Amino acid sequence: MTMATCHECGAEMVRDIRPMEFTYKGHTLTVQQPGWYCACGEGVLTPEDSAVTQAEYVAFRDQVDGILPPAEVRRIRKRLGLQQKQAGVVLGGGASAFGKYERKDGKPSLAMSNLLRLLDKDPSRLQEIAPEEKRA
Repeated sequence: MTMATCHECGAEMVRDIRPMEFTYKGHTLTVQQPGWYCACGEGVLTPEDSAVTQAEYVAFRDQVDGILPPAEVRRIRKRLGLQQKQAGVVLGGGASAFGKYERKDGKPSLAMSNLLRLLDKDPSRLQEIAPEEKRA
């Protein structure tokens, strides 16, 4: 798209990057959103424009909801000395759960996120959930 016409007023739109606010559960995120904008206030986003900020919005929403991001899940799992399959079996979610969490193919639940946070603060508590002989 090299030029766009506003569907509301018929004026020529300009390509720009503008701040856009998202509010979720009372929390606000401002992102720099590329798109086509008109002086009348209308804006048009292409799929590519939306993709630029989608990951940022999803991460914001997960943070508000208390869901751990993939890098944190991986860091905590490694700190606990667990392989992905072991973590899924020992902590819950199934053998392939942690692979999905760490690849962004799935998200841990709030309960799993909270469990991982607690174990991160005190890794010795893993012994209470699964003694070493059961982790093999």
